Amino acid sequence: MAMTRALARTKRASLPRPPGRTHPGGEKMTFTMTKPLICCALALAATLLPRSAAEAANCSDENAINGGPSSPTQKLHTGTIFYRNHTFGGSWPCFSFNSGQPTFIMIHGWNSSPNQAFHDLSSRLHTAYPNANIIYLDWSADSTTSNYLSAAGWVYWVATGLANDVAKLHVDPDKIIVVGHSLGAHVAGCFGEAYRSNTSHSIGTIVGLDPAAPFLQKCLGGLNSGLNSTQATRVVVFHTSNSLTGLGSNKEQGYGNYSQIGHLDIYVKWGNYLYGGDIFNPNKHDLGNTVFSNLASGMTYGGVNKWAGTSNGWHTVPQPDSYFTDTFSFSRLFERALTGQYTIDLNLNASQFHAPGPLTHQDVHTGRCLDSNEQGSVYALACNGGNYQNWTRRGYTLVDVQTGHCLDSNEKGNVYALACNGGNYQNWERRGYTFVDVQTGLCLDSNEEGSVYTLACNGGNYQSWK
Repeated sequence: MAMTRALARTKRASLPRPPGRTHPGGEKMTFTMTKPLICCALALAATLLPRSAAEAANCSDENAINGGPSSPTQKLHTGTIFYRNHTFGGSWPCFSFNSGQPTFIMIHGWNSSPNQAFHDLSSRLHTAYPNANIIYLDWSADSTTSNYLSAAGWVYWVATGLANDVAKLHVDPDKIIVVGHSLGAHVAGCFGEAYRSNTSHSIGTIVGLDPAAPFLQKCLGGLNSGLNSTQATRVVVFHTSNSLTGLGSNKEQGYGNYSQIGHLDIYVKWGNYLYGGDIFNPNKHDLGNTVFSNLASGMTYGGVNKWAGTSNGWHTVPQPDSYFTDTFSFSRLFERALTGQYTIDLNLNASQFHAPGPLTHQDVHTGRCLDSNEQGSVYALACNGGNYQNWTRRGYTLVDVQTGHCLDSNEKGNVYALACNGGNYQNWERRGYTFVDVQTGLCLDSNEEGSVYTLACNGGNYQSWK
């Protein structure tokens, strides 16, 4: 039944997540493509071979990822390899391979691209690994389609073509780190299997950022479908959405596989939510990308080596912040003794954390979304996806994305939006599904007419905001 419902999901459009909601069923995709794979091997191998100093002097960085390193030496170790029309072709001829350094291979997902999926990650990785090789695999020519099944059918071929060529570069396989988002996580997994088939060696690490689900294609005709712990020496998976809760009240961006599939499976708490935890918790398909990028830049978060969800009788809530006594940093992704389920708490580095994007807040009873206007009026309207209904959490404040004003109130129960001033009337503590004004102790409330105000907290659904 869950699979049938997944197949029936309708199309949405909100980048950087995939715009479609149609996911694959059980049919097996078959292709006959021996010749293109040979072309792939020749083209990519030629692209990655080191260039002469004279050739390097004439290089242009026009194809570099936004935010990439500006040093000429580093530019030569960062590039984009394109997979177009089912063959690999080099669009950046200046790529020079440093075989003694870590090799990061970054793979985007369905209806995405390297820039959309990874933004400024290149510069952040180069801070930690100044001489690393960073390859962005751009297979958007085949992954950009309204048909998820079609894109999923290319995973095996893209992964196999890439593996054939990387095997010829003679780099230390233990230093290969493949990072894949969504459908790209399955490309990473199939790449690991194909590389081992070619070389008899496993690659060092795969990091799956919210692997797409469902995914039923097989790699190399094996029994397992999709990313799993057999495909590299270490497989780390970030889980930030759950496709099985896609029909719930927080279905937005519920595209991920929430099951434990790696050596280390990381779940994410932010605010008072466990992302993807159940139908009452939010989903954010690209949150793992943000967290991985922040970790690469040196941020640390609180953590605990278990799944930190608990039931309050009718839905899943995360453990309180005090429960997260461990510290999680970028280096722990590669700590092979750290295994099992792990939950990181983004609240414990709130002063440094780059917020994972604005959220809407919907009144549980009325179904209306918290809204405002340029004059500072606050009310609730039918949810429309506009920026007046998007609110960014900054510490304890709620900032309207469109106006830049902070949600405010007073002792009389009036609610409005004003220029952010740091005062406690603009601080809102999240308690379960309620917002409590820190100064007044009153809860954010609304009614069927769309009025928004504060009243004494009473536990009713008019005061619950999901």
